[in-house]
Amino acid sequence: MVCDLPFIHAPGKRSIIGNRFAGFKSQAELRSVYQDAMFEFYRALAPNGIVAWKCQDIVESGKQNWTSCWLWLWAVEIGFYPLDQIVVIGGGRKITGHNHGRQIHARRGHCVWWVLRKP
Repeated sequence: MVCDLPFIHAPGKRSIIGNRFAGFKSQAELRSVYQDAMFEFYRALAPNGIVAWKCQDIVESGKQNWTSCWLWLWAVEIGFYPLDQIVVIGGGRKITGHNHGRQIHARRGHCVWWVLRKP
């Protein structure tokens, strides 16, 4: 299986990424959908079945949202074995936006793929 769900929530009207792609209403909704999907994948996969799951960590309102870390924790709790983690680095795009004059955290220029196997 391959999973590539939206990785952002509560996109504002000025959010370039939020307007280009779908998003969730809140971080709680994102986590709930991700967890439900993780349980469903585990249920549906045959033994030794594999899921490749793309996710991205974000900073929202000055707070870290470590989605890739949550996914790893949920996967291990459910019983998946993490086979691999692939970090894909994005291009060197210019940072633009309404709040970049006061940036607090490092820019997220990567996404993470978790490759998980059901034992």
